[in-house]
Amino acid sequence: CDYKSCPVNSNDDTVNGVCKCDSGWKNHPVWSHGAWSNTCVRKSCSAFPSISFSTDDAPGSPLYQNVVTVTCASGYSTNGVSTGPKTQTSTCQAAQTWSSVTSCKAVSCGSTPPATQASTSTASGVYTNSASYSCASGYTTNGVTTGPTSFSIQCQSSGSWQAPTSCQPKQCGATPAFQSSTVQSKSHSTLSYAQRTVTYTCKAGHTTDGSKTGDTTWTRTVDSDCEWDSTETVKCSPKNCGSAPTFASSVASRSASIGVFGSP
Repeated sequence: CDYKSCPVNSNDDTVNGVCKCDSGWKNHPVWSHGAWSNTCVRKSCSAFPSISFSTDDAPGSPLYQNVVTVTCASGYSTNGVSTGPKTQTSTCQAAQTWSSVTSCKAVSCGSTPPATQASTSTASGVYTNSASYSCASGYTTNGVTTGPTSFSIQCQSSGSWQAPTSCQPKQCGATPAFQSSTVQSKSHSTLSYAQRTVTYTCKAGHTTDGSKTGDTTWTRTVDSDCEWDSTETVKCSPKNCGSAPTFASSVASRSASIGVFGSP
């Protein structure tokens, strides 16, 4: 054809005296008005490849210069950062191939958060990952002796971990009462908790061994299974005041020669 009448999207080859379609275009003969004429049409690309965890708007029969927008699903981005790009584009090129796109990556939630009286072996995670926590010895998730001792949290699509549960100390029931003793701490005066030590104080005029200078406090410990130690022999006894004093022309009304606190 005459180079001056080359169709759109083509160029003239003056050496060979023909028209040549531009890159990305191909010759397409058209019958019109009883004669064939040449036009240039876009070359086609293969179907757009599927990218995991995303959607796209690719046409059914993609052609040169078509642009496809790829949108990552919730919880995913092109760089794995929660605030990172969610969309990207790919173009059908002159070589009939698609320009490269990256995969959609699960967003990171970073390091697992600390939990009260619980630990986890999971250091970090990405969306859909979970982290399991175990309560410390003597603790459950609800403070009940037979309650759950573990829980798990999920890395969410927002790139943050669910708030962890706080493990509570086991409630071991009423604090045992002992004669002539009071519980020193108000927090333990009615309920006792696992792995706690309760301090008892002897009432006035009493010691743990009955001597004048004896100890006035003693302790009992409850273990992680709400079992008390065996210190049940310790009790507060009235102080031994020694022999009653004698007075001239008087006799003691008691037959005992030794008195204790509270006795006449």
